[in-house]
Amino acid sequence: MKNLRLSRILILLFFMFLSTGVGVQASEQDIVMIVQSESANSFVITAYDPVGGGYVGDLMSKVWSAKNGQDDVKTQTLNYADGKYTLTISNTDHNNDKGQYFIELSGPSGLLKSDFTTLTVDGNEWIRYRYDGSGNLQKMICRAVLTIDEKVENSTQEANSGTDFKSGYGYTTTYQTSVTSNIEVEAEKALTGAGSSRILFPEFNFNKGVTLSDGFNQYNRLTDCTNRENVSNIANSVLELKTNPFSASDKRVHFTPIWYPDQTKYIVYAEVLDAWTPAGMLSTVVTDTFTVDGNVYDDWQVNNKRVQ
Repeated sequence: MKNLRLSRILILLFFMFLSTGVGVQASEQDIVMIVQSESANSFVITAYDPVGGGYVGDLMSKVWSAKNGQDDVKTQTLNYADGKYTLTISNTDHNNDKGQYFIELSGPSGLLKSDFTTLTVDGNEWIRYRYDGSGNLQKMICRAVLTIDEKVENSTQEANSGTDFKSGYGYTTTYQTSVTSNIEVEAEKALTGAGSSRILFPEFNFNKGVTLSDGFNQYNRLTDCTNRENVSNIANSVLELKTNPFSASDKRVHFTPIWYPDQTKYIVYAEVLDAWTPAGMLSTVVTDTFTVDGNVYDDWQVNNKRVQ
């Protein structure tokens, strides 16, 4: 009877231990990391086991801003609760830097994941001193602003019309960027139009979706800078998608999924980066929307061909 009572107590303790979540072990290699903006000055790191919400021991993050590099590295332990690890990063701990941040996630066995995110700032200012013709030192406050003119177009015009896109076809994206400053500032010497962007898509739930390999990884496309031009106090650039290896004609396109609900908005989300001024990097987020109606099978069908 005593042994039966003891075994019941042990079983009860076991299930109580499991209910805390800490007792559920997971493989470090299964851990997924997601980085999401919380505000203009902070972002949240979330890590979890997508299968069982398991615990793998302490997870540590290393975070630093692109502006200050390795001199800015901060190491912190993520908080574990309810089957996931979280940590909020504020730029107040990084000299209030805006722009790009790099994140590394490590577990007991070493480095697990790495990623980057952007705290956007589309304008900044700096001070410039110069002597006038009389030998007096003059102080001038310079300002610069990043603006984007985005354009999403059908890559198969004959199969699409107006603003409606049929799913299964490709589309192109073009971002014409301009960094504009005081008329006294020479773009050739002080400004650089945006040099890169990262584009996220609704079919992959933007930056936290399931990829084709069923892994909980981020899926994004990068762009090429296809043109630069400096005119007086304005630095211009053009960003376009990199060539798609799945395009038969090597076009700079992204293909929508063949299945996508009709009469549904499709949002293209882009983080535009690497526009530089003497005060640091400018960046911003832009979105563009079109309506999906119909699909590629409205125009094409597959039949067997009889061989004579």
